Amino acid sequence: QQGYMKIRKQDVDWEKEYKTAKDKLWEKKAHTYSRLATRYVKNGKVLDVGSGEGYDCFYFAKNGYEVLGIDISKTVIENMLARAKIFNLKIKGLVRDISKSKITSRYNIIVSYGVLQFLGSKFKEHISGLKNITLPGGVHSFYIFGNKGDFYKLAKHRFYFLSEKELKKLYLDWKILKFSKKNTRLLIQGDKGEVLYNLMFKILVQKTRQLFGR
Repeated sequence: QQGYMKIRKQDVDWEKEYKTAKDKLWEKKAHTYSRLATRYVKNGKVLDVGSGEGYDCFYFAKNGYEVLGIDISKTVIENMLARAKIFNLKIKGLVRDISKSKITSRYNIIVSYGVLQFLGSKFKEHISGLKNITLPGGVHSFYIFGNKGDFYKLAKHRFYFLSEKELKKLYLDWKILKFSKKNTRLLIQGDKGEVLYNLMFKILVQKTRQLFGR
């Protein structure tokens, strides 16, 4: 089935996956929480961490935002930028391993969907860094795998799966605009082709202007 990858003992080679894929690997439209983010931040700069094919980047750019997408795959970034050029969209792209990158520019919206677990032991450090580069009134829109389910059991020794309590604690100083959790079917399969499910947190949070005046 197109769009599905197997979880193996070693990490997925994303460059190979994107290069050999017969079809797009992920959803072909912006995530719901990206659309929600634009209700709270009407313009400005957007960072998409692990942008993949760039559907969220295209959505933001079409709505007038200045967008940077970063991904570990050179192929997927090149494809995204080529499409952006065709449609004359203001999108930049960088090939980066998020676990080894430090971002210093400041943003109004930061989004990331199903990617942040790859930060591993550096998860909390990087979240703190993303909070620091977010402008007052800015938002984070994340889909994050939780610590219950098939993916967690298979990869907890390599990736970071946090609890609901941990996630909300990370944003005690921000305003939670929307939060949901669901046992979600993954777009990946087990080694034997079995269907996998895992707890997924969806969170939209805002950096309050009252607490952060700079």
